[in-house]
Amino acid sequence: MRKRIFMLLAVLVLALTAAAALSACGNGQEPADLSGDVSFSLQSVCGEDLENGAVTLTTAQYEALVAAQDKAELCEYTLATGASIAVALNDKTLIFAVTAEDGTKKEYAFTLMVLSNDVSLMVTKISGAKAENGAATLTTAQYEALVAAQDKAELCEYTLATGASIAVALNDKTLTFAVTAEDGTQKTYSVTLTVLSNDISFVLHDVCGAPVIGDSITMTEEQYRAMRENVG
Repeated sequence: MRKRIFMLLAVLVLALTAAAALSACGNGQEPADLSGDVSFSLQSVCGEDLENGAVTLTTAQYEALVAAQDKAELCEYTLATGASIAVALNDKTLIFAVTAEDGTKKEYAFTLMVLSNDVSLMVTKISGAKAENGAATLTTAQYEALVAAQDKAELCEYTLATGASIAVALNDKTLTFAVTAEDGTQKTYSVTLTVLSNDISFVLHDVCGAPVIGDSITMTEEQYRAMRENVG
């Protein structure tokens, strides 16, 4: 009896399955095929366009990407319909893991070029004179050479951050160094100049109370004796 009931149930299940299949066919429906499309194209990262398989970012943009919980939000891309994506950052490589509807997977990797924001500068000499603690002492000749120089940077010795550029200008006794980093970050340094005088002028007014008139001195014998005693 139990065996018959089991057999009847099995026949009923098969019949229902066949009926469903026939119904689907009768309605013109085909079983849906899941897509294996993993196509992907990247347009930009942090607003910077992709060029030759790489994206160039400023330090600030890169730091924002590092800090982002969902890095995909900072990227513009085109993804296959129905596919999903996961974005990860490995140092300077941005990886996009694409999974198609049918589970097919493919990874795309792009290089990030990060421009430095380093604006460090150390000035050691100006016109041959030692510079330290933001100051330098120059002779008049050294200062005049600096004033006359078209490119004042050529008369300075300094260590500059890699990739940075510098512009040097003289404003009276202050020498300014405007540093621009690779990513555009800017900082200005200044060195105060003390210029030693080369004035050797001399004016003699009197000798032992006797006035100097032109190139001569007229004095009494007493003044002359006093002068001799002081000199002797």
